[in-house]
Amino acid sequence: MLKKIFFLATLILGTSIYANEPFTIVNFTNCILESKYGKYEQEQLEIKRKQYSTVLEDLDKKLKDVSAKLEDQEYMDNIAPEAEADLKLKKKTFSEDIGQKQSQYYQEMQQSQYQLMQKIAMIINKAAEKLAKEKQFGMIISKDACFYYRPDLDITTMVVDEMDKIFDEDMKKAAALKKANEKAEKNVASVPAAVKKDEKVATELKKDTSKKEELKKDATGATK
Repeated sequence: MLKKIFFLATLILGTSIYANEPFTIVNFTNCILESKYGKYEQEQLEIKRKQYSTVLEDLDKKLKDVSAKLEDQEYMDNIAPEAEADLKLKKKTFSEDIGQKQSQYYQEMQQSQYQLMQKIAMIINKAAEKLAKEKQFGMIISKDACFYYRPDLDITTMVVDEMDKIFDEDMKKAAALKKANEKAEKNVASVPAAVKKDEKVATELKKDTSKKEELKKDATGATK
């Protein structure tokens, strides 16, 4: 009987402890792969990668075309020395351009990936902080910092949901700001037209005034 009571007391105590577990886990990688923010930033990174790829492919094609001509002996025998020198210069220029673009590509992509990680980490931190306050979590730590954790301590899905809410809010703010900027630009663009219109009205008014003065002079002279 005592054993049964001890077993039930241990079970209840254990359940109580785990139910109020202050430590929770977040999978950083899944936050990037599954959240709207992560997907959006990856899309922007992919657009940049494709832009560089297009430029590099174009330069590579030009280099291959020039190289093919330089290797074609029959073609080379039928062109002037100046044309040959121009082809060699183009080959050198295209090779240098490809090297520079590749270096620039690697640097920018590395920087963009680092910025992506920083931005996602900031959003995760914001989402986690909000959840911690709402759910009274004592600590939310990254999965990478753990050797082992119980699956029920993983709140990645909750964090992703919160990140998506932040994303939707930020996109609305960005759209509103874009609309305001477009309106401001439109107003600025319309100022010259309004000024020109005012100048035209002023010119016409001046002409009208001058004409009236001339008529008045003519009438005064006729009276005399």
